[in-house]
Amino acid sequence: MNFVNLLDTPSLCLEPHGISDLARRAETGQALPLGQYATAERAGDNILVARDPLGCAKAFYGRSRDGGLVVGNRIASLVGRGVPLAEVASCPPGRIIAVGPGVRSRVLGAPASQQAKVSAFDPDALRSRARERLAAAFTTLADRHRGARFVVCLSGGSDSSIIAGFAAKHLPGAVCCSFSFRSPKTGADVGRQLDQLDAVSDDFRAASRVAQYLGLPLLPVMRSVEAVRDALPLAIGLCQDWRDFNVHCAVVNLFLAQDIRARFPGDDVVVLTGDLMNEYLCDYREETVDGQVYYRQPRVDIGRRRDFFIMGLDAGDREIGVFGAYRLMLYQTYALLADLYLAIPASELERANFKHRLNDPLLPDGLPDLITRQKTRAQVGGKDMGVLGVCHRLGVTSAHLQAWWKEAIAPAADLRDVLDLIQVGKYRTLL
Repeated sequence: MNFVNLLDTPSLCLEPHGISDLARRAETGQALPLGQYATAERAGDNILVARDPLGCAKAFYGRSRDGGLVVGNRIASLVGRGVPLAEVASCPPGRIIAVGPGVRSRVLGAPASQQAKVSAFDPDALRSRARERLAAAFTTLADRHRGARFVVCLSGGSDSSIIAGFAAKHLPGAVCCSFSFRSPKTGADVGRQLDQLDAVSDDFRAASRVAQYLGLPLLPVMRSVEAVRDALPLAIGLCQDWRDFNVHCAVVNLFLAQDIRARFPGDDVVVLTGDLMNEYLCDYREETVDGQVYYRQPRVDIGRRRDFFIMGLDAGDREIGVFGAYRLMLYQTYALLADLYLAIPASELERANFKHRLNDPLLPDGLPDLITRQKTRAQVGGKDMGVLGVCHRLGVTSAHLQAWWKEAIAPAADLRDVLDLIQVGKYRTLL
């Protein structure tokens, strides 16, 4: 069986994760190791495809019209290699798919089991283990990418500020970048006294304070609101999703990626973000603009809501896919902490200000006083509601987003077939 391997997601794992190691674990019922990875290799008569437990990396596979197997991170790449859209499937998170000649795909191992909740939650123990793993991850990245540029996407909130703190300690020459819309008022002032500009968002001001405190240069990423209209179709294609929350995040990441690559045109660049912590701690909310509700939350208890957010990581490529399109290596280091945070009892998540009480000690001394406590998310922004507000004012509907998704994935396909790629918040598996 012919085999084309198009997987190129940057891999981060603190345990062995070659395909043979993963297969042995799966066959004995063990969970696959935490991290960010997707891999595929030939093993005898089979092709094995594996994916990390959270689904950070994307892994699609399908047989082309000549019977060969194509595996890749991008749906459009498979379609471009002759895989019919109906044959495109996703490897589920934390699983291994075995594809043999002329037979139906098999699943190796059991589904990633829900992390057992601890009976006596110990925040100090969690923070100690989190520090150890993050330090190990950043040491690994520094060794692996000697001579590369390191860039932290900084919003001014605690999640990305923790990452910036570790970057300042472990990554030589690290810089930060932060996004804000600009108005004609900013103009040429954008290069000086960034945190004093009236037109920038509160998040940008906080990011400027954090970067200055850590001694890290800040790359300002500014766009006019008009730039959103042109960015939407490209962002949808790169994030492999049409749903509004992921699309709005992808638009911001698109602007960041464009300016990072422009700033370091010929360099190897590693990008780090604070993504995943909001899923772990169930830190999402609905937004209402002119009476219309966006980012609807499931009406279930907080424990089940957290499970819903974790499950939803399977579909959407708003970080790795968007930055990867600009040859930027994106790492989600919080993927290494999943077992620690998902073991937190749901009752703890309901405590007032729990996230800051738990995670602020992971920040460098003095930094908690500078971060944004009521962070407005990058895709929401400030009082203007950011990308969400712009899209609302433009009249962008789900129908528009779906049409752009179809155009990016398979222009000649029927819309219903394209929408079928995401089912109940997850990529289609065909298993």
